[in-house]
Amino acid sequence: LFEPDKSRHAFLRRLVGQSLTPARVSDAVPVLQEAADVAVDKMLAAQDVNGKVTMEKICTDFTLDVAWRQILGLELSEEEIPEFEKEVETWSTGIMSKRALMGLSRFSPGYNARENIIKKIEERIESLEKNGPDASNLSAMLFAKDEEDPTKSLSREEVIDNALILIFAGSETSASTLTNAMLFCGLNQQTWEKLVKEQMNMKEKHGDVLTKQTLDDECPYLDAVIKESLRLRAISGGMPRKVAKTLVIDGKQIPKGWFIDPGLGITHENDPKTKRSAISNVDPKAGFVPERWLDPKTTPDTDFVPFGAGPRFCLGYQLALCEMKVFLATMARKIDYNLIKDYDGEQVEWNPTMSVIPQPSDGVVSNQFPNKIHYRYVYWLFGWCQSFFYKH
Repeated sequence: LFEPDKSRHAFLRRLVGQSLTPARVSDAVPVLQEAADVAVDKMLAAQDVNGKVTMEKICTDFTLDVAWRQILGLELSEEEIPEFEKEVETWSTGIMSKRALMGLSRFSPGYNARENIIKKIEERIESLEKNGPDASNLSAMLFAKDEEDPTKSLSREEVIDNALILIFAGSETSASTLTNAMLFCGLNQQTWEKLVKEQMNMKEKHGDVLTKQTLDDECPYLDAVIKESLRLRAISGGMPRKVAKTLVIDGKQIPKGWFIDPGLGITHENDPKTKRSAISNVDPKAGFVPERWLDPKTTPDTDFVPFGAGPRFCLGYQLALCEMKVFLATMARKIDYNLIKDYDGEQVEWNPTMSVIPQPSDGVVSNQFPNKIHYRYVYWLFGWCQSFFYKH
């Protein structure tokens, strides 16, 4: 991700990419579904306590579950799971701390958390070297051979570094997108109802087991909801490029050698296929229209770049999309929910901290219940009453 040399970057991409092929991602779906089932159980357990959950917490826990189960292939006990989640949170927060920016990261809690995570990765590598490969992404990187020169492979340091990148880049961005998707669907209940209907049809046709093929080929509305969520809130920055030759854009000169950081959110907002004069096309309520992805005439094309573009296009996008599809499909099959705050006449407040993808500052608080169609309107009334008392 951060390798500046083109040939070296291409080499690393070829080998790390072997852990993220469509076949690898397809094989990972049972693990992703297991993590999603755990997330549903957490939500329904909260129903028995006070009826409220914070979607940001649920989505973050899910993506971290995927990190230790699938990316690293760890086997954590119930006591070890919250410890791992805390270490990742401390490390992720520390990356953008003042200490890190000032070059003092070695004296920060984030540095110590990173060292603890690396220790777990090193232990896993030793186990894999002793016992042979498994289905984890870490294993695939460790045993990968270069297609152009089979004598070359990743060093242990490169395996560890790229495992850390997969955990940080993948977990934070997927959790933020899923949190936003739950907000958008909560604000547009007809969207959630369509998603539920599609998944109930899929469940009737294929049963409880999810596969990458059925999610990709037979769930167009699920795909549309995820793409629309990515369109409304994209990565806020962090993709700098060095200008190869002097450019003039909108009358402004950008000299050769300068660094530029593209604004993906602005690119999405100014897409001529979605831009409207009267209503913002990235408004969480009025701008969230998954149906645009079901018609080629309204589907965004080259201006839709949530995973970047070119030779540094996100290598883990297949895993990220599959992870989000499994989560939302599982949620739609098993729960209904209502936002505690309906934002009626209010603007959504976005977290001002340095997150890769903006999230609502309240974390999207909701109440939830088992997905039983004949209970839906009773619970809708319950949710409306909670929302009413929240505002008054």
